[in-house]
Amino acid sequence: MISRVFPWVNWLTLSALAAVLTLVATLVAGWDRALWYDEVFTLGAAAPGRPIDWTPILNDVHPPGHILLVRAASGLVGDGFALRTVNLIGLILLAAALPHYARALGRDRLALLVLLTLCNGFALTMLIELRAYFLLYAGAVLGHGLLLTLSAARPHTLPLFLLGAALATLHYFGAAIGMALLNTAAALHLRAGRVRAALPVTAGIGLVVAAVLSWILFSKRRGLAAYQDFWIGNDPVALADTLSHLPLLALLLVLIAAFRTEPGAGQELRRHWLAALAPPAMVFATALAISLVVPVVSYRNLIVCVPGLTLAAALACPQSLLDRLKASALTLLVAVLVGLYLTNLATRDIQMVAWAVRTAGAPGCDGVPIHVIRPDVVDEMAQELFTPDRHRPLRDITTVDPAATMPEDCPIIAMGWHQDGTVDQLQAFFAARGMPVDILPPPNDRLARQGTLFPGFVVRRRQ
Repeated sequence: MISRVFPWVNWLTLSALAAVLTLVATLVAGWDRALWYDEVFTLGAAAPGRPIDWTPILNDVHPPGHILLVRAASGLVGDGFALRTVNLIGLILLAAALPHYARALGRDRLALLVLLTLCNGFALTMLIELRAYFLLYAGAVLGHGLLLTLSAARPHTLPLFLLGAALATLHYFGAAIGMALLNTAAALHLRAGRVRAALPVTAGIGLVVAAVLSWILFSKRRGLAAYQDFWIGNDPVALADTLSHLPLLALLLVLIAAFRTEPGAGQELRRHWLAALAPPAMVFATALAISLVVPVVSYRNLIVCVPGLTLAAALACPQSLLDRLKASALTLLVAVLVGLYLTNLATRDIQMVAWAVRTAGAPGCDGVPIHVIRPDVVDEMAQELFTPDRHRPLRDITTVDPAATMPEDCPIIAMGWHQDGTVDQLQAFFAARGMPVDILPPPNDRLARQGTLFPGFVVRRRQ
């Protein structure tokens, strides 16, 4: 009945609508999820409500654009969870991309692209994180849309340059995808004989490269020695994690292989296939080359490659498979089940930093040293954020002294989060030093059952 009134309605378009609703539900349900380590750094470096400290920003590995954006937003929405609304800019970028894709793809292939773009672990998780990744993702989606409709009539030179420059201020991989998009645009112009259109794009690439190199030269984090203890490693885990965040795309690729008995789309769309794959291929190849010296490939960084892969899959989908996706209710069922699963994962607490800091910062402990595992700048930031009126000097946990006296009204010895190891191992560490302690788990049953130190812990002297 509905399809008679609205002939464009089918199971695929309903699945795309379900993906939109999934994104909205994730934002509503997860906007106040507990802040975790990386978000604490962002919030601490942005320093809402107090003078900004440039030391951690200059020592960071990334350009300062996102931190400064968060700081500017704090003047409008305050601090804490509300600052996650910065990611609404990403939703605006996605909306701006929609007309470009609609112009080039047609209704059904557009619905497939919307489903794949919105219903994945990257989009849903990063939407509610106080990090730059959702903006990188949405910017890459818009950039590919601009490439898709690139022509003599719509060269999109200025929007692509502005987009590339904006992405470069947010993250090194933002600079990578921005330059890759500009490179692809220049190549498309040259292939079409539009040399004059290619020249300003090439100049834009030079400006972005110059800006990134300037930040590297003027920031304090210089030389390879700064990356000796970098957390990223050269291993296949990043690729496995990337695929685990893209269940619908992985399923579609399997189906495409099974149905690959005919061209996926018309000639006009097929010629865009390589243009969709070129930017992520350039980013990935460059990252692999850099990783020979400094590891940089992580699943979060690879988020900028996902929009191009998604577009390529939508373009390569055979018409026979597209027709079956439109005609089967199974399409909607799978989309809903995957959406519910990913939303559940995205909205879960993973670390409870604020709980650990506030529990360890009891009034009687003000000024008393607190032991942590390898203290760093985030430990200091967390105290400034969550116990601004009470501060405890940081000490490495290996320096804990069983003979040291502590005030009777301060039973807390240590705290931490984002650490490897288990609660049992930490208990054995103190037992070996003759220190009877209780290790408090986070006030979250799921996290407490893990028995690991990663979600957060507090060590209390046994009375």
